[in-house]
Amino acid sequence: AGSALTMSGNMPVFRKEGKSAIPELMATSEARLKTGTVVAFAEGTRSKTGAMQPFKQGYIRFALEQNSPVVPIFVANSLEGWPSWTNKMGNAHVIVVLGDVIECPKIGVEGQPTKEEIEDFIEVVEGKVKGLAKLYAFFEFLDF
Repeated sequence: AGSALTMSGNMPVFRKEGKSAIPELMATSEARLKTGTVVAFAEGTRSKTGAMQPFKQGYIRFALEQNSPVVPIFVANSLEGWPSWTNKMGNAHVIVVLGDVIECPKIGVEGQPTKEEIEDFIEVVEGKVKGLAKLYAFFEFLDF
């Protein structure tokens, strides 16, 4: 999976390196943001149940520090498409729902968001993703 991500221009996260990989990941993200887009999933990992997990602070903090807009994304059926317990992708009908752009709020002192600002923005972005999940469930119910 890491090779596929790298070949497609994305940045794989090497979890075995733990927190020591974060500075390089953030530096690479900042460089990529100057020339294009950074795609990150704020949950930090794939779900073992398919349910949305709480968002982590890393990329929310990054977006605030960079004053970068955020596009909420909901991915349906990802558990069937790529279960968390394997590196092998399955055969599934995966749906990706994109939300409207969320502009970053102005943050505190010297470009460093406070803990409260990070938590508030997590709540906003998480709420938008949950809204996309409800929208998907509504249209899935209609069975187009």
